[in-house]
Amino acid sequence: MMNPIKMRYSQDNKILLFARDYEHNIESLIAQICWLGGMPIVVTLNDLRNSFATTIIKDGNDTTLIGSVSGKRKDFNIREIRSVWSRGFPVEEMPEIATAQNLTYHQWKYYIGYIITQLSGAVWMNSLDAIASTNNRLTQLKVATLCGFKVPDSLVTNRRRDVEEFIAEYGEIIVKQISSGHPRECADRLLFARKIDCANLAIYSSNIASSPSLYQSLVDKEIELRVYFVDGEVYCAGMRISGGDDVDSRSLISKKHYFKFSLDEMTISKIRQLTSAMNLRYAAIDMAIDRRGDLVFFEVNHSGQWGYVERETGIPVTQSIASKVVAYAKA
Repeated sequence: MMNPIKMRYSQDNKILLFARDYEHNIESLIAQICWLGGMPIVVTLNDLRNSFATTIIKDGNDTTLIGSVSGKRKDFNIREIRSVWSRGFPVEEMPEIATAQNLTYHQWKYYIGYIITQLSGAVWMNSLDAIASTNNRLTQLKVATLCGFKVPDSLVTNRRRDVEEFIAEYGEIIVKQISSGHPRECADRLLFARKIDCANLAIYSSNIASSPSLYQSLVDKEIELRVYFVDGEVYCAGMRISGGDDVDSRSLISKKHYFKFSLDEMTISKIRQLTSAMNLRYAAIDMAIDRRGDLVFFEVNHSGQWGYVERETGIPVTQSIASKVVAYAKA
């Protein structure tokens, strides 16, 4: 249980938190940052709607002021920000073309992009370039293999015959989108991994030709693992699911039961090598131990949620993230 937080932040240690309106972990992260002496400046989509920033360009100089610190309006120069944490770019999904909403979207997109260029002096928990690279699951699999991880046998195609042959070889398989993302952003939660076999291929077949997808052999899992990497620190939770197996750790979270799990030093070393290769200071990594005792890598999430796992296991992810971003700000 967290002790009462005394707000003792320093004006010199400003930390920008980019967050979505529904970010579940933000309040506890703010409290920890304040306790450690950082000053969190929170920017959400709602803040954007309420004009969180103003840029003044005069005499060859530009100054961008941002506000809303712990819910209170107070302006700060963007160049005073010392470190940045984000679990998603706080801009709505692009509306239909040739609408006023589409124009509004792009105005904000370009303005936020400009503001971000002024944060070049701040230390990001994960840079936008690293986030963009990590969004490609094929890149993840390649890097994981180079780091010595075992990965499922995989196929990338938009041809039905190839999928049929893959099913004939492996039986039941998994299909994923090549890009990762948040399920709230996709109709019918299409980003979730799904099982397909000969019996239900006909239902899915209309989707095959439209775009390439990632197909993988089904791993017979003994235990699922969620690994958190926070700038050198590694925490791991094992996961059991009541009522059968599941192929996507984001779905039906209430049915999952987490517990602390210890990784061997060789695996921890590989995780550090993987995150270093992908330039990530924070990552949530999905893996499993199969029935033969082999460790299998599935994917990396550059902004994976941790609150539910932390509550069940006590692993200190929030505290670790807060301590890192405050250390960046104080450096």
